[in-house]
Amino acid sequence: MNSKVDRKAIWSEIRLSYLALAFGFGVYRSIFDKFAVDVCNMPADMRGLLEAVREVPGLLGFLGGVFALYLSDRKQGAVMLIVMGAGLTLLGFADAVPAAFVGTFIMSVGFHYFTASNASYIIKGFPDDVPFRLARLRGYDSATRIAVTLFLVGLTILLTGGRGSPGLYHSFFLTAGVAVLIAGFIRLHSSRAEKPDPRPKDGLKPRRELWLFYLLNFLDGSRRHIFMTFAIYLLAREFNVRLGDLLWLFLFNQALVWVMSRYIGSILERFGEQKVLMFNYLVLVPIFLVYAYSQNIWILFIVFSIDNVLFTLSVARQSFLKKIARPEHVTAAVSQGLTVNHIAAIILPITGGVIWERFAYSWTFVFGAIIALVTLFVSSMINREIALAEKRNGPQAA
Repeated sequence: MNSKVDRKAIWSEIRLSYLALAFGFGVYRSIFDKFAVDVCNMPADMRGLLEAVREVPGLLGFLGGVFALYLSDRKQGAVMLIVMGAGLTLLGFADAVPAAFVGTFIMSVGFHYFTASNASYIIKGFPDDVPFRLARLRGYDSATRIAVTLFLVGLTILLTGGRGSPGLYHSFFLTAGVAVLIAGFIRLHSSRAEKPDPRPKDGLKPRRELWLFYLLNFLDGSRRHIFMTFAIYLLAREFNVRLGDLLWLFLFNQALVWVMSRYIGSILERFGEQKVLMFNYLVLVPIFLVYAYSQNIWILFIVFSIDNVLFTLSVARQSFLKKIARPEHVTAAVSQGLTVNHIAAIILPITGGVIWERFAYSWTFVFGAIIALVTLFVSSMINREIALAEKRNGPQAA
């Protein structure tokens, strides 16, 4: 980031963009599974396939590094907000599985590449307090989703008695799409004079010394997409939870995440990335087993809430990257990490959906518990890699 640029103004722009992203994706996450069941009549195997399609842009995350050769992180974020808004707007007209696939894919392109460029922008622009900046964004995300959920709950109860309807779902998607489009064009206007960042001398090739960062991204993507694809789908399909009740659950969860996000930076500073991530995956093992075998809806609500809170700890991976990568390698590493994170995300939703349909949903979540256990072991190597990076790169990696 140019030292002459007002950091406060840049941070305000980042917040505005992230609030738009949180609003759009908050609407999507809150209503899509009920929309898929109620409007598109989508079976579990197709739901898994759609999730895999949604993650294809993440699998191609290395393209974010290619875009960075021609667009600054700031301008790339603006373009991707516009793309995301277009996808959400298309969902506002979808009434069948094919249309849901197209709108979701376009939305996902914008979402994934904005997330990568924004993370790179923050790591390079605010190197002294990366965990705190990322934690604040999580807090803004949660606060926005609380407002979104209240908005959705109020209209759903007022207009349909809490059950939802095709017209209501479409109105929600259209509202979200237009809001994200507006934010994207505002940022594009403010970044029109931005130039691409200087190219690293050795290009965009993966860095061998960042192997643990890549591996953690792969494993976390595996477990994360089992949760994202099937947790709410489980409640909607197997337990027939109403849209209004799901929205109240989202509201409660976002309030928890908002409170938790205020302490993430301090937690990372006190305990370090290794202890934080090991705790995260240790708790996830029994959570997945509860998903697999519990028939008590209130227990499932509780573990869903705990799982959401644990998502806030994922900023530890970006903080870890800041400690082991040279500044000129950050943009490429973030994009490559996104790609690695989504390799499993393409396979696991499809596999999980097929297992669900042919055997039982419990086996999908048992597999998630196994992945969490493996990631717990891998996380124990973080401090060793940080120490090696300090010797290799000097004080800037610390």
